[in-house]
Amino acid sequence: AMTSIDPGLYEAASIDGAGRFNKILHITMPALIPIIVTMFIVNLGSILSVDINKVLLMQNPSTYETSDVLQTYVYRMAFGSTGFPQYSLGTALSLIQSLIAFALVMTTNWISNKVADTGAF
Repeated sequence: AMTSIDPGLYEAASIDGAGRFNKILHITMPALIPIIVTMFIVNLGSILSVDINKVLLMQNPSTYETSDVLQTYVYRMAFGSTGFPQYSLGTALSLIQSLIAFALVMTTNWISNKVADTGAF
């Protein structure tokens, strides 16, 4: 993204007497804001997810109360070896998590469109 900024802008700012900080503040940051907003919106969708492998490897029944996250709870409910698996509960919890992530992404995109006119779509 920084390579797409016209070098003539930096040269003109240098001729006008702008220092490094002013170049960053008035040229680089405004050019990078659309990329920053797009990356923020894309990464916000995964804010509710966790790398389940790391949690499952370190978890045992005595640590369920303190180390349980939504993904491990869904995994234990849907595919747990104790008792009858509750596929419907696991599906419902995953659907609710996906709907919350979707709402967060759409809200952030709407706010970025209203504030800076640089939404993802």
